[in-house]
Amino acid sequence: MEYTYYKNVNYIIHGHVYIKNGIFTTNKIPCGYIEEFEEIKSLFADKNLTNFSINLKGHGCLIMAENLDYLQSQIINLKERPFPESN
Repeated sequence: MEYTYYKNVNYIIHGHVYIKNGIFTTNKIPCGYIEEFEEIKSLFADKNLTNFSINLKGHGCLIMAENLDYLQSQIINLKERPFPESN
């Protein structure tokens, strides 16, 4: 991920669970591929975002935060991923 794109994000947590009611990427993309960042950017284009989460289809989630309070608030929103996952 291009870590400087979201200039107000100070913390990024990557988990192998999903965020309840979170937005999903459209495609299953291997972790760390530039295509993953491009899809995230298409869903969250605003470079000034501060606190948001996204589910990476077939992989897990990213929680991006300006502050630790937001990260703490997201703990209750984590949910297990189904296995095996359907397309």
